[in-house]
Amino acid sequence: MGNSKIRRIPPSSQFPARPFKLSPLVFVVCLIFLGGCAATQSRPQHSPGPVNQKLSMPGTVIRITPDPIILEKVYDAPRLFHLAGEAERRKESALAITLYEKLIEEFDNVDYQQVSLFNIGMLHEDKERWAEAVKYYQRVIKLFDGIPIDEDQLYFDTFMRLGICFAKLERWWDAVYAFENLVSLDWLDEQDRMEIQLGKGITFEGAGEITLAESAYSRVLSLYRRLQRGLGGDKTMAAEAAFRLGEITRKKYEAVELSYPIDLLRERLETKCGFLLTAQNRYIRAIRFGDSHTIAAAGYRLGDLYENLYEAIVSFAPPPELDPDQVDLYNEEVRRKVIVLLKKAIRIYEKSLKLGRRLHSSESWLKQLEVALTRMKGLYLKEEAALRDAL
Repeated sequence: MGNSKIRRIPPSSQFPARPFKLSPLVFVVCLIFLGGCAATQSRPQHSPGPVNQKLSMPGTVIRITPDPIILEKVYDAPRLFHLAGEAERRKESALAITLYEKLIEEFDNVDYQQVSLFNIGMLHEDKERWAEAVKYYQRVIKLFDGIPIDEDQLYFDTFMRLGICFAKLERWWDAVYAFENLVSLDWLDEQDRMEIQLGKGITFEGAGEITLAESAYSRVLSLYRRLQRGLGGDKTMAAEAAFRLGEITRKKYEAVELSYPIDLLRERLETKCGFLLTAQNRYIRAIRFGDSHTIAAAGYRLGDLYENLYEAIVSFAPPPELDPDQVDLYNEEVRRKVIVLLKKAIRIYEKSLKLGRRLHSSESWLKQLEVALTRMKGLYLKEEAALRDAL
């Protein structure tokens, strides 16, 4: 969605770790417990039995021997959460998952359980294990049963991640359902609603519901315009929506096939050019809103449209009813028209390449723009020479 930029809950800031401070009562209980275990260990071995390795008290676990994973005798939920976050920062995702799972299993704290499950889901997403991530996000949602969700960011983020993962799995209607669960929440701001509509547009497009997709993308741009009247919105989402609208129109343009008789050709050429102009407006909007990557991509796509129209026209055979002299006049007129298209494509490629270099666009898009620009300049020189020879 593009990948939609959902906020990840920072492990250490959501629930910061705190040092252990045992109350006097807890300390006495610890002494009794540990003393009892020591006495048990000193008994004759003729009737051995399992010795409890830990004592669980509200919010705290106290062990005789250090825990084999964290190597500590006393710990609580904040401590495990902190250690899991540290493991994430060290890129030790397997250890982080183990620690989050340990927290979920040993501590009956819904807040910690929800955030731990969410973070495990994100860790699976990092490895592109979409189906595994879905399972954990669904467990987060289940823990919301019976809990007020007024202005709960975790609720929003979890459904957004569910929608994205379902889309990655091409479970389009499950993804739509995930996004739709958020639409009725009256506490969301316009930025959140842009995110929802962008997700819906991507999933509708994946499901083949192009009209619904266009409606959702248009809604993103409408919300962005509304935000511009205030503090401003996220240009990245607006740019992606505009770019995807351009891509939809480009596919409509490509679907129009030119063919005779002449009246049908004129009608289809008008339709094809209409789609080209609509796509152009949408790509230009994406360039205006976009980051360096979107600018280069949209510029390339726009130039490619004019190049494609040039190729479609020059490869089209003259009408069969024309005599040789008329064919020469037809070819001359076609060259005059296509030179205009080539000039347009060259200008677009040049501007996009210049802007892309200034903003440090991705090398792959810049390379494609460079190759396309060189190709267009060669075709332009070829067509101009052919037109001079014909005069």
